[in-house]
Amino acid sequence: MKVHDHMSPATGNFYPSGSHRAWSHVISAFIVTVMAGALVACSMGYGELGDPEDHQAQNKRTGRTILVDNQAETVGYGLYSYLLFESPPTPQTKPLYLAIISACLKEFPDLDGLRKEHRPESLNVIHLPVTRNISAPRAEEILQYYSYERAQAILGQLSMIQRNGGPYLVSSLVPVSNSSRANQSLYQDLSAIHFVSHQEDQINIARNWVLGFVNQVSKPRAWDRATLATFTDEIRGKIQPVFTSHGVGADKLDLKKYIVFPIPDNRTEQIFPFIAWKASVD
Repeated sequence: MKVHDHMSPATGNFYPSGSHRAWSHVISAFIVTVMAGALVACSMGYGELGDPEDHQAQNKRTGRTILVDNQAETVGYGLYSYLLFESPPTPQTKPLYLAIISACLKEFPDLDGLRKEHRPESLNVIHLPVTRNISAPRAEEILQYYSYERAQAILGQLSMIQRNGGPYLVSSLVPVSNSSRANQSLYQDLSAIHFVSHQEDQINIARNWVLGFVNQVSKPRAWDRATLATFTDEIRGKIQPVFTSHGVGADKLDLKKYIVFPIPDNRTEQIFPFIAWKASVD
């Protein structure tokens, strides 16, 4: 069977028959569908896959390790963080302590494994101070052998900061045991959870706080003072909505008192009056 085309007598152009018109409509619809799909893919972030290395860079590069007794931290990492308990738990606070430790053990991979795949300067580390070596740490063991003495010593270096009982997360650009230089440290006091009345909600907020910290600290970045200041704002921005959802607004809870950077320094307060006096004399 031949398919007949019709010619326009006025223009001499061919007009397709009915079957040709049907196929033309099908092809046009297919092209429109493909183009629409491409636009949607781009808008959702799928249109540009990027270098596989970029995806690998998004993997968590923050590992956990224990600090036994007076063991010194290994130097050369990007950021040093510490999970600190100021005093042994009470029956009321023990579930909170265990929940926070469990979050760290679950969300932070073991540092030894990460060191086999990444350069030290590209890694961050969170330390859990304990009094004895634990080969396969579990939350109950970490709490049983936790070194409150070392935690208090670390917190004691933050002499100008107000403490409310913790638990605490302290992050520093250098190991805190390195007392030969001033540390640029970020201080997070999780005792803000007590603004929420129910204990179960307190535990959930503390856990979400730690998880938010894990996600933010694991983003690839070169750590310095400016980066740490930006990171502090990110942490506050992530935590505030959690409290707001429990009826604790910014007017009642000032997170800048619980998430602090930079930490006030005695030396800063001693130096600045001299600088101001010298400037006025000049």
